[in-house]
Amino acid sequence: MCASTRAIPHFQSIATSDWLTVAGYVDLGHRQTQLYEEGHQAEVGLWDARIELWAPPFRRRFAWGVYARLAGTFSNRPPAFENLWLAGPGVGIQVYPADTAWVQRLGVLGRWLGPLRLFAEHDRQRFRRLGEEWRPKQQVRYGIDYYRALHVNRGHAWWSEIYAEGTWRSANEFRSDYNALSAGSALRIGLREPWRHTVSTFGVLESAWSEHQDYDWENRLLVGCGVRLDPDLREFPGWTEPFTRLTLTAEYVHIALYYYHPPPSTTPRHDMRFTISLAIGEFWR
Repeated sequence: MCASTRAIPHFQSIATSDWLTVAGYVDLGHRQTQLYEEGHQAEVGLWDARIELWAPPFRRRFAWGVYARLAGTFSNRPPAFENLWLAGPGVGIQVYPADTAWVQRLGVLGRWLGPLRLFAEHDRQRFRRLGEEWRPKQQVRYGIDYYRALHVNRGHAWWSEIYAEGTWRSANEFRSDYNALSAGSALRIGLREPWRHTVSTFGVLESAWSEHQDYDWENRLLVGCGVRLDPDLREFPGWTEPFTRLTLTAEYVHIALYYYHPPPSTTPRHDMRFTISLAIGEFWR
């Protein structure tokens, strides 16, 4: 991501190619509790990237193809869910059923449906700390996801981000027989300060659901609010050109309810998050 200005046009030609693209993001930040334990105070990183090979008639007409995926988390704290390769690496096949010429002719409806992605994927899981050899090393997952960003890094009066995913997974970080459906979603809507078009306040809703009803961390609704800094990238064409998203966020979230069984009373129901997020390509659309 430290490409020189001279290298940027070449990178952009790959990122926007009709047959080969790169899409991904990196989140780096601090978590106060991680909704895991009081005083957790973890420095956390998360990355997810795909090298995508598009099949004929190529993505401008009908977007489908195969990809390789690298994704993972790391932390200065020991829990396994914070220190693993989620896909190290993974391979998959994907299709954007609405990213076709005839759907895009529908105007606003076509643009809203465009980020919808169907996928099937096989991942190799690798855990970074010693003593974790017993954990599942393979995962199969398939399903649907949706990443939509409106007016982020564009200096508009408002912005929003929508994420939704429904998947079937064969394994998680501690069960090789997970074999269940799960769903997750997040909505953030922000209003920018009229005199500072890079600063905004926002509200957030996050939801997670799983067929495994005893896993409280997979069955809960979060509400929160925050402050975000996201400059208009068009004003800095030199050093920001490889990036399609650049945000700095501070937010507070609280667990409004558990869908099934609540955890012990000692489990925290709040978290403070401080995050810098970078994206390249069309991971967020």
